[in-house]
Amino acid sequence: SAPHNNFNGTVPETLSQLRHLRSLNLNFNHFSGELPSRLFTSNWTSLMALSVHANELSGTIPSSLFSLPNLNQLVLASNRFEGTLPASVFTADTLLSLIYLNNNNLSGTIPATMCGLQHLQNLALERNHLSGTIPHCLCNTSFSDLQLHHNELVGTLPELRSIFSMCVYRAHSFSLHSSNVAGAKQPLLLESPPPPPP
Repeated sequence: SAPHNNFNGTVPETLSQLRHLRSLNLNFNHFSGELPSRLFTSNWTSLMALSVHANELSGTIPSSLFSLPNLNQLVLASNRFEGTLPASVFTADTLLSLIYLNNNNLSGTIPATMCGLQHLQNLALERNHLSGTIPHCLCNTSFSDLQLHHNELVGTLPELRSIFSMCVYRAHSFSLHSSNVAGAKQPLLLESPPPPPP
């Protein structure tokens, strides 16, 4: 791990040679360019956590990243990733329990295939440019934290209130702010109260 440094340039592909790597933390650096898809080869069969939070990475998120067999935590937040969330990569055998893709430039819709991630508990997609409706099945999963606010999601007020009720019932923390609500006279704020202190 090498967080909180001044490393810059691209993420070196030679990291893929670390066959027994279990966790890679490059948070709070100045890495830029695309994440090389060659990183996510069969060499990284032991990788359980990947975090590149708060860098300057751009381009699309490599679909090969989701084929890592033991990846449990994925943090790509606060970068410049763009493109859509590829529906085909979210399969039931994925072990991911935490996905943070917030604060990027992602667009398109939230794929309903995310509902099939059996282990997913924490999903942060806020502060992107995601559009379309929210898959109702998202709130049928066992989330403890689901953040969708500050996107371009749409729906009618009854639909969103119904989704909100389902999500708050199941998740400890749920937040949805939307201004694209049919029938609403002002921006909509739907947010669960914070959990009580321990």
